[in-house]
Amino acid sequence: MTELGPRRARRGNLVPGEDLPRQESRTGAEAGTARWERIARAERSLRAAPSRPSGIGGWSRWLALPVGCLLLAGWAACCVVPAQRWSALATVVVLLAAIAPLTAVAAVPLATVAVRRRRWFCAGAAVLAGLFPWWFALGYAASSDAAVPAGGSVVHLMIVDARQGQANAADVVAAVAGGRADLLVVTELSGTLAHDLTAAGLDSLVQARSVQLPGQGLAPDVPEAGLGVWSRFPVDGVQPISGTTWPALTARVVADGAGFTLITGHVAPPMPDGGVRWAQDLAALRATAAGVQAGGGQAVASVAADFRLFAAAGLQDAGDSLGQGLRPTWPTWSPIPLLPLDHALVGGGVRVEAVDTVIIGGTDHRALLVTLRIPRSS
Repeated sequence: MTELGPRRARRGNLVPGEDLPRQESRTGAEAGTARWERIARAERSLRAAPSRPSGIGGWSRWLALPVGCLLLAGWAACCVVPAQRWSALATVVVLLAAIAPLTAVAAVPLATVAVRRRRWFCAGAAVLAGLFPWWFALGYAASSDAAVPAGGSVVHLMIVDARQGQANAADVVAAVAGGRADLLVVTELSGTLAHDLTAAGLDSLVQARSVQLPGQGLAPDVPEAGLGVWSRFPVDGVQPISGTTWPALTARVVADGAGFTLITGHVAPPMPDGGVRWAQDLAALRATAAGVQAGGGQAVASVAADFRLFAAAGLQDAGDSLGQGLRPTWPTWSPIPLLPLDHALVGGGVRVEAVDTVIIGGTDHRALLVTLRIPRSS
């Protein structure tokens, strides 16, 4: 026992009952402090280092974050993938593209977890995927650089999705009167709604120029097959557009000496399994749209790749041209409409002066009211 005392003292441990030199006691205290510092540094390094997976459960937790970021990136990528190239997954691609701006919401928890775990690559990937779809919405915050012509004729265009003929006729007539609409397009027009519009006094505001009701000619007897055009101005040269699921047409409108070409139609909805037909309808409208000056359609999300292809035909979304932000039109049952599914496209010198939406009873789409200026040289 007496031989262990000096050895313990040399190691810096005090032995009860021994009177150690002051210098040797100080050395032992410093050694203890250094030891605790080493332990603290080791703990800090362990906390800073990414956790290493061990076992099946550990690997599952470790892979959850990169897999989540990969799924988020795939969701965001639907904005740049034309649905027609994905015949089997076209519907999924269209629906994910329509709600792609919500990737910003999903990216917040993923990025937060990645930062807490020091997974910097995953954090960066989540942030980029969340912001990527909003890149395509930036154009709606900046107006077109083209100057608005001083002359020309002003035309107020209203587009109404009647939701299988269930739209309230009195609301439509009131919206036409309140918005001073010169040109009215009603899709999903039923025979009953056409009669109710006449009874509500629509003909006193605008005249029926082209009305195709379900069951007429080769049109199927379903409300989606109805399409009507009313106008205060003369409309001629009405021609159907082939290759679309539901009726679409092109016509020539002469507004106070300024003429322009109009195409309008209702594309097939992508749900539940109509993604391919939706893409084919848009392709048929684009093929007709070259050189057209105004067009309208429904059931198309602004960030969808197929919709942005209209720019190649020389057409620009009215909201994008105006630069006052997106104009969501669906759904009406929500306090705040979520998706801009109804559009007016312009080109060929036609300029947009205003874009607004109007609630119509009986339909889940807001009516779109667009004020256009038509150059007289058209």
